[in-house]
Amino acid sequence: MNRNQAGVGSQPSTRPKYLQWMDNEHINKFFERYEGQPKKTIAHLWYASLVLAVLLLITSIAVMAANGASDTGSSSASFCAFWLMVLLVLWSAGGTFIMRKHQNPMAIGFFLGMVVMASQTMFTLFVLFAGFAGEATDEAAADRWMCFFCFFSFLTYLAFSIFLAKFRTEIVEDDAGKDMHAVQQNLATNARQRVDIFGKEKTGVVGNLKATSKGTPV
Repeated sequence: MNRNQAGVGSQPSTRPKYLQWMDNEHINKFFERYEGQPKKTIAHLWYASLVLAVLLLITSIAVMAANGASDTGSSSASFCAFWLMVLLVLWSAGGTFIMRKHQNPMAIGFFLGMVVMASQTMFTLFVLFAGFAGEATDEAAADRWMCFFCFFSFLTYLAFSIFLAKFRTEIVEDDAGKDMHAVQQNLATNARQRVDIFGKEKTGVVGNLKATSKGTPV
């Protein structure tokens, strides 16, 4: 029995090399890197959404081209792809600007609402392009790719909104802490300047008094 157990424990993995990262050990190590680091998790989820946004921009161009060139193409699908491109640019630019520059309560609240809206929009487009792909002929491949990327964008935005809603106070507190530190530094600098000014005035007054006591004209 010990031999059998030893044999089972020493069996090499039968997975191909390109699938070995899917083992539980590798997955656990991956998630351990984000344990206790909500800001890192939120940042990396946003980077993932930006990558998907670039892929969706490319796919949207392909959808517009395929539907425009085909006799059976859908003008609705082309318009949806075009409008999605506009929204992706606005979402990505605005979200990155808020993440880097304005981590105040109002901006984070606006950003959270925007991401929730983006998640629901992606889910709606996923269902819509799934229907387009089922009815299409020449442009079916482009519609399927759009459906695929919309689904994963929906999951990414959803996960991002959940983490942002749960840990938004830490982000805002960190930003408030930086502002408070800057205020304290300014107060300390002003206090030192006042001490220097008063010190110089005091030195001048003492010198004048000494000169007066000695009979030296001031």
